[in-house]
Amino acid sequence: MSVLTDIKHRGVKDTFCLVCDGLKGLPEVVTNVWPLTTVQTCIIHLIRNTFRLASKKDWDALKRDVKPIYTAVNAAAARAAFEELTERWGKKYGAIVRLGERVGGVHPVPGL
Repeated sequence: MSVLTDIKHRGVKDTFCLVCDGLKGLPEVVTNVWPLTTVQTCIIHLIRNTFRLASKKDWDALKRDVKPIYTAVNAAAARAAFEELTERWGKKYGAIVRLGERVGGVHPVPGL
């Protein structure tokens, strides 16, 4: 909070978008300082965290199912790809589904 407040006092009146690493509490702090800011989780951090939650033996299959989400042409396509991933992996890796739902609110891809 103090870093963002300092940046604001130095003249940054507002930010449109802030991309972060998923640090807990950061989205709330950002919206306290700049209420209209969209906070997104960096896609690299999101993918890295996804694979930390999965067994290495499933990585190749999971890669094939995650890629359509982050390469989707629009939000609807990303949502459909995320729903397919949820159907296939949700029982085994519920934490991955919850991670996808948590970033950016209810959206599986940051900022959608």
